[in-house]
Amino acid sequence: MQNRLKVVSDIFSAIPLHRRTTVMGKVAGALLAVSKIKNAVPLIHGPVGCAYQRRINPFELSSNFFEMPMPCTDLTELDTVYGGEEALKESILQTYERYHPKLIVVITTCQSDIIGDDVKAAINEIKADIECDVVFSTGSLFPKRRDISVVGTQDVLYAIVDQLLEEKVKEQVKEKNSVNVAIFSVHGAASEMSEMKGMLEKIGIKINGIYFDGTAATTVEDLKNMPRAELNIVDYPQAWAILMKEKFGIDYIETFPMSLRRPEASSPFGVEGGIKFFTEVAEKFGLEEKAIEVMNEEKRKIEPELKRLRAKLGGKKIAISPLLFFHSGVVPILLSDLKMDARYILLEEFKSYSANVVIIKFVKLYLSRICKKYGMKPEMLVDFTTDEEIEALKSVDLVIAPRNNDVLRYQMHGIKAFNAGSFSEHYGRIGFKTSLDLGEMLVKELNKPVQRSPLISMLDYDAKRQAMTEPWARLEDTWRTLWGTGW
Repeated sequence: MQNRLKVVSDIFSAIPLHRRTTVMGKVAGALLAVSKIKNAVPLIHGPVGCAYQRRINPFELSSNFFEMPMPCTDLTELDTVYGGEEALKESILQTYERYHPKLIVVITTCQSDIIGDDVKAAINEIKADIECDVVFSTGSLFPKRRDISVVGTQDVLYAIVDQLLEEKVKEQVKEKNSVNVAIFSVHGAASEMSEMKGMLEKIGIKINGIYFDGTAATTVEDLKNMPRAELNIVDYPQAWAILMKEKFGIDYIETFPMSLRRPEASSPFGVEGGIKFFTEVAEKFGLEEKAIEVMNEEKRKIEPELKRLRAKLGGKKIAISPLLFFHSGVVPILLSDLKMDARYILLEEFKSYSANVVIIKFVKLYLSRICKKYGMKPEMLVDFTTDEEIEALKSVDLVIAPRNNDVLRYQMHGIKAFNAGSFSEHYGRIGFKTSLDLGEMLVKELNKPVQRSPLISMLDYDAKRQAMTEPWARLEDTWRTLWGTGW
């Protein structure tokens, strides 16, 4: 199923900016979080269009927004004037009577936020009349921090810890040497955690629960058992994990790869990243010696396969998108595990995000430092015209690109390219085997003839923002102008 979804996703992402029209905003992100909880139903507190729009325009092609119940309070102009709290209370009752969920998550919208409905008070008045838990997500529960954008998914998870997990659970007996593994719900490879689970168990670390992993298997009871663990493992900075530490004294480890926020961080993918990750977790329990023993044994097992892939890929010249240093986690695998030769970093991409001279200078130094760690000194392609960039890239064996439309653009010019962003989303997972998977895919890509898409190649891409067609680029200019004037 996952492979079929990947194919569909790649087809649609070939349409320039298709997925940008489905940005994971407040409602979409909140719905994604609720969709990962078994027997939970979202209740959208706003006009009916807020619910309908998510039906016709889901964030991900693999999301189950089409199947998931999506009741709505259907606020009207009259509710806007007099308040929607009565409509909310009535809708909570109707939602329970119709679906009998274990959890109702009220998701506020722009309308209910602007008029200032007291959602908490409305829930408190009605929850004695139903036999399920109710929490609410407003998009503004967590104190603002520059490194964490708490809207949508993050706010729902924070609401669960804040409103569902009661203080009395502190009295629960902790599971010794136990962890919660919680995966950000947009990650398509989240459910492929068998290797990580096996590694932790060999070290002597018990999994208390796996949460929000894309299978909708997390129950409300599972959520209430989260405080039994001694450590939370999360992928990106998570507001709810910070709250768990404050509320229950449970520490957390972030596996966020190669972030600007944590320059010392490394990807948890592959041999080098896997060893660092598992050792860091083991140190929390005083099990680092056992972790090193387990890591050495697992590394020995995969070494023959890794050696075979290095023989085919080692020294192959590649150009890498700078975006992949911050989000995908594949760069250490390419440079360390597979011994590929980074000749260029495509810094021109940063200009398409309106990066200024200071940012470009900082990123150049930052990426140079990372590449130096692996004995590489790639040329930074910046201030290049499209024609100059294409001419330079004709000398490499493969471009490692972040999106499918980038791949198609390079293929139009006879240059082989690999969609590393899609790989990370659908196949990337903590452990050593990701290196083998990526290596096998790269070997296949290099052995294939250059593919071209005649229909896509007929589109006129913008000269500066090469992932966009000209109409989309003009639309972006319009919005940037509005934002810049403070409208």
